[in-house]
Order: sequence, then structure tokens, then C-alpha cells
Amino acid sequence: MVIVQPMNQAIAAVDRIKDGDLAQAIEAEGQDETAKLLRAMRDMQASLSRVVTAVRVNADCVATQGGAVVSQVGQAVAQMDQVTQQNAALVEESAAAAESLKLQAGQRVEAVAVFKLRRISA
Repeated sequence: MVIVQPMNQAIAAVDRIKDGDLAQAIEAEGQDETAKLLRAMRDMQASLSRVVTAVRVNADCVATQGGAVVSQVGQAVAQMDQVTQQNAALVEESAAAAESLKLQAGQRVEAVAVFKLRRISA
């Protein structure tokens, strides 16, 4: 009977930890093996609680900063899209200017074709 109650207490503590309850205090009195087990479980519970807290803090940090990063990436993509559209417009303008120059060059060739050059011997 002496060991039954502390073992039931240890089993209940393990079940609570397994279910995610890290707040319930684990009482450990005495120097026997069961009390040592309960103290070890209490230490494990505290350590696990610190790990969970650290994960939550880091997750919150990532969520907060992650939103800012996503926003910055969105802004960069919008800027790249704007520059791409400007470059496309410049390419269209350059193509139109090249076509115009081609037409003007053809007109100049036709205009000059009426002239005949004589060969001058030296």
C-alpha cells in the first residue's frame, strides 16, 4: 500500500504530461525510489515546459517577422513587375524606332538612286 499511492500519483502525472498539461505540480516527498521518480518527473516536466515556451516564442517571432518578410518579398515582386513592364515598353519603342529608321533608309536609297556618278580616273 505504501508504494501504490505514489505510483498512482506518478502514473497520473505522466498522463497529464502526455495530454499536454505542464502546469500541474508534481509533489515528491521522501527519499525512496518512488519519490526520486516523482522528482525526476517534476524536473522533466519543468524542462519540457521550458522547451514548449521557447518553441512558442520562436514561432511567434517567425510569424511576426515572417509577415514582414512576405510583405517585403511582395513589394520586391511588384517593383520587378513594374521594371519588367517598363522594359517591355522600351523594347516596343526601340522596335518601332528601328522600323522607322529602316523605312527612312529605304527612302534615302531611292532618293539617291536617281543620281548617276561618273568615274573619275586619276
